[in-house]
Amino acid sequence: MEQIPDVPFGDLRDTLSDWYVNELPHDLETKIARLEKNILWLGNKTVPPAPFTKDVYRAVEQRQKIELTYTTTKGSRTFTIAPVGMALLDLKWYVYGLSEYGLRQYRIDRIEALQLLDETFEADDLARLLEASDERSGVTVRLNITPLGRRLLEDVLPDIAEKNEWDVPEAELSFLSRQLLAAGRKSRCWSRLNCGR
Repeated sequence: MEQIPDVPFGDLRDTLSDWYVNELPHDLETKIARLEKNILWLGNKTVPPAPFTKDVYRAVEQRQKIELTYTTTKGSRTFTIAPVGMALLDLKWYVYGLSEYGLRQYRIDRIEALQLLDETFEADDLARLLEASDERSGVTVRLNITPLGRRLLEDVLPDIAEKNEWDVPEAELSFLSRQLLAAGRKSRCWSRLNCGR
């Protein structure tokens, strides 16, 4: 947990960690202290800072709408969303928000400015919303993508490092096509839509 950047509840994490260690039998505590020097969490050490993580967490907790200025492939854009939840993926924090375009995810480290609005919202929890979005009818999208294209689309398509095919709800196709076009020719994204259900 200490390796996770910008944990929005860091103080609670430290308190729970101290409590947990203090409750352990002494021999197990000694064993853990020895092992933590020999079992390391390696990987991407260039995690971008996400200074708005705590603000997003507060908005999710209080069910409060936010206005955010966000870095997109076409420059900065401003969105108003109802932040229904957060997720940590590959050591990057994401906020899932309901907007006029439906449920969208935004990388928190790409937020340039954030304002909590006075307006609150009601919504299902994130797990239910994601389940519901998976149940929408859609099409199978197959893509051949260059390594640059995979990098540019990592926030758009899940498991893009391993997959070339996704089931995309019809309501999301226009969003996906805009993202593919924004990735540009250098990413060499070729798509073929298979409309079989």
